[in-house]
Amino acid sequence: MPVLFLNSIEEKALQEFTSRIKIALADNLRDIKFFGSKSTGKFRDESDLDVLIVVNQRNEEVFDAISDVLLDVELKYNSKISPIVLSVGEFMKNAECQTLFYREIARDGVTL
Repeated sequence: MPVLFLNSIEEKALQEFTSRIKIALADNLRDIKFFGSKSTGKFRDESDLDVLIVVNQRNEEVFDAISDVLLDVELKYNSKISPIVLSVGEFMKNAECQTLFYREIARDGVTL
C-alpha cells in the first residue's frame, strides 16, 4: 500500500475492508480507490476514510455485501469508512462530464 496519511488502526481497517470487499464482490468489482483528505494529508481529527467502489452492476446485493463488511470493520477498529458505490456507467458519466468528484478521484485517488 502506498504511503498514506493513516494511523496504524486506520491502515489495518482500510486493508481489511478492501480485502473483504474484493472477496465479497468478486467479479462484480471493477475498482477500489482511496481518496479524500486522508489520502492528501489535508485531514482533521474527525476525518473519515473515503473509498470509491466501482462495480459492474450496482444493486441491492452489492449494497448488502458492502454494508455487512463495513459494519464488521467499523466495529472491529472503531473506524469511520465512507464508501461511495458507483456502477461503471455512473463513473464513466462522471469522467465524461469532468465532475469535481471525478477530478478529485483522478488527481488524488489511490488504487487499493
